Amino acid sequence: MAKTTKSKKDKMTKLAAVQTSVVIPMLNEEESIVPLLEEIRSAFQSVKNPRFEVIVVNDGSTDSSAEKVKTYSKKHPFVKLVSLRRRFGQTAAMAAGIDRSRGKIIVTLDADGQNDPKDIPQILAKMTEGFECVSGRRFNRKDKYLSRKAPSLIANWLIRKITRIEINDFGCTLKAYDGDLLRSIPLYGDMHRLLPFYISLAGGRIAEVNVNHRARKYGVSKYGLARTFRVINDLLVAKVQGSFFSRPMHLFGNLGFLLLSLAAIFASLAAYMKLIGERDFIESPLLLVSGICSLTGLQMIFTGFLAEIILRRFSFASREQRYVVRDES
Repeated sequence: MAKTTKSKKDKMTKLAAVQTSVVIPMLNEEESIVPLLEEIRSAFQSVKNPRFEVIVVNDGSTDSSAEKVKTYSKKHPFVKLVSLRRRFGQTAAMAAGIDRSRGKIIVTLDADGQNDPKDIPQILAKMTEGFECVSGRRFNRKDKYLSRKAPSLIANWLIRKITRIEINDFGCTLKAYDGDLLRSIPLYGDMHRLLPFYISLAGGRIAEVNVNHRARKYGVSKYGLARTFRVINDLLVAKVQGSFFSRPMHLFGNLGFLLLSLAAIFASLAAYMKLIGERDFIESPLLLVSGICSLTGLQMIFTGFLAEIILRRFSFASREQRYVVRDES
């Protein structure tokens, strides 16, 4: 028992030793990663009580990126390298770093050097005002317009309209989060772009600050136009999850009753046309459409019932927490 207590105490002491965790997903950035780490180290010199760690997640790099980080970490123990077995994508790499972070605040940024580490102190300062997420906004973005800026503008507009979160630049990786809250959110797909939305769903407060954006000096971008469509798909999933995850009957039931209402309207039209002698039942497709809508609507409603039963049984069995407490006094 004494050994267990001591182990827990040592773990808590280790956790308390780190105030900020910087998570960097990396893919083939052998020329930019070491200068970036040096800039991060320099940036934290202006932070009060600079207790920080840097977790670099190697997302299947095929160049010497991992070796350079490993060599750097031997001289600077605040850097930790996590290498994935293959390329899993930016969200998975970020999740691997977040899961291994120890800081009360987690800062994320790209490994290509376009995010400026000098902005980290101002983001951390904004976090002290009581926010759970502070997002960077690239006010003078150094990217090509057609391939990067234009799709980003469209995606950001769409995300704002659907999530109703007034952030102008969801695509900026330079963000800071409440560590405990972020570690409680499972990441998949390309949802790292939508993390402010999930923070908001958990009751977190969000702010945005202007940050510097630099032109890429080395290598090429790993993310193209195809990413925009993946983000849109994840956005739709996030919206449904945020609105109906704990009450699926509201989604399936509403769709079901809408289809049943349409079925009633089509059947009434068919009957009216029959009564006035306009068209016989056998000549009109309205009854067939009404039948299809009725069957589909009933199926939707029963699917909602099944989803509610499964969700409730899962929630009771797993004791899943359905709320997040900010503080207690």
